[in-house]
Amino acid sequence: MESSPLHLLHTECSLNWGGQELRICQEAQWLNAHGHQCWVACPERSEIYRRGNEMGVPMLPVSMRNSFDIGGMIALRSIVKEKRIQLINSHSSKDTWVSYPMFLTGTPVLRTRHLPNAVRPGFLHSFGYRQGVSRVVASARSIKEALVRDNHVNPENIDIIGEFVDLERFQPGIVDGSAFRAEFNVAPEAPFFILPGMIRSEKGHTTFLDAALLVLKKHPQARFAIVGEGTGERRLEKKCRARLQSLFGDTELIKTPIVMAGYRDDVRVPMTAAEVVVVPSHAEAQTRVAPEAMALGRCVIASAVGGLPEVVKDGETGLLVPPRDSAALANAMSEMIENPARRDALAAKALAYAQTSLSIDTRMAETLAVYRKLIK
Repeated sequence: MESSPLHLLHTECSLNWGGQELRICQEAQWLNAHGHQCWVACPERSEIYRRGNEMGVPMLPVSMRNSFDIGGMIALRSIVKEKRIQLINSHSSKDTWVSYPMFLTGTPVLRTRHLPNAVRPGFLHSFGYRQGVSRVVASARSIKEALVRDNHVNPENIDIIGEFVDLERFQPGIVDGSAFRAEFNVAPEAPFFILPGMIRSEKGHTTFLDAALLVLKKHPQARFAIVGEGTGERRLEKKCRARLQSLFGDTELIKTPIVMAGYRDDVRVPMTAAEVVVVPSHAEAQTRVAPEAMALGRCVIASAVGGLPEVVKDGETGLLVPPRDSAALANAMSEMIENPARRDALAAKALAYAQTSLSIDTRMAETLAVYRKLIK
C-alpha cells in the first residue's frame, strides 16, 4: 500500500489564477512525475484550466457554477468511476459541495484551506469542514487555529502542510537579474527592493509605496519595484500607477526610483535582481513568495501576520514588521541598506532553511502520508 501508485483528483472552482491554483497544478505535476495518476477538475473557462493545460497537467472540464451544480456532480461522478479515483482533494467551497455526493458514497474527500481570512461561523459555512469532508489540510498554523476557534472543527482532523518551493528551479545563480536592473535603470550598486505578486488590497502595496518614499528621503540611491498585475478591473494597480506618475512625472515609470514592472513569466529574474524581497501583506497564509525568495538566497522582510512568521523567523531567516506600518517597514529596509553584512547573514540562513525544510519533495511526502491514511 505504501508504495502503490494512487489515482487522485484535485478540484478547484475558482476562475482566477493565483498562488492557490499554481500550487494545485504543481502538486499534480509532482504526483504524475512520481508514478501516481492525478487529474484536476475545474470549470473550462477558468484560468487554472488554461494554464494547467499549458503546464501539461491533465485537466478535466467540470461545471461548478454553484454549490449544487447537478451537472457538475454527475460529471464528477463519471470521472471518479472512469479514472478509478481513490481520493478527491477539494480546494474551494463550490467544488467541495460538488464533491459531496462522492463523499457520501464512499470516496474520501480532503479539503485544503489556503486562504487566511476566517470562514464565517454558523452551521452551513462550518459544515464543509466539520461533516462534509473526510479531513482538512490547512496551509498554515493560523488557518488551523481559526477553524478550531471559529468553526469548532476537531483539531485532530486538521493537518498543517505549508507552502513549498521547487529547489531545482529556485536556487542561487540559476538566473541573472542584471538585465532586469538595466531595464529600469537601477545601478549595479543601488540597494534594490521588490514586492512581487498579484496586486490586491491585502498584499500591502500602499504600505510598500509609503515606506519606499520614507526610505528615499534618507537613502536617495535606493530603488524599488512592484512586480505583478492586478485582478479584475485592476483598480489598485491603476491607483498605484497614477500615484507614482503624479509624484515623478514619468508616465512609463521606467526611470523613476519606484517602478511598476508588470507581470513577469519568470519571477526568479526580478527576485534575483533585488537584494531584498518585501512581503508587506495585511493578511496572508504562507505566501509562495517568501519560500521562493529564500531559496534564491534573498533577504525577506515580511509582515507579522497569518502564516508568515512560520516561515520568516524574525532576526533569523528575515525580518518581521507589523502590518500596515509603513514607518516600521521603512526602518527595516533602511537597516538592510545600512547593514549589508546583517542582510547577507539573514539571506544565508534563509537559504539554508529553505533547502532543508521547504522543498516540494518534503511537502509532498507529508501530503502523500495524509492521502494514504484516508484511502487506507
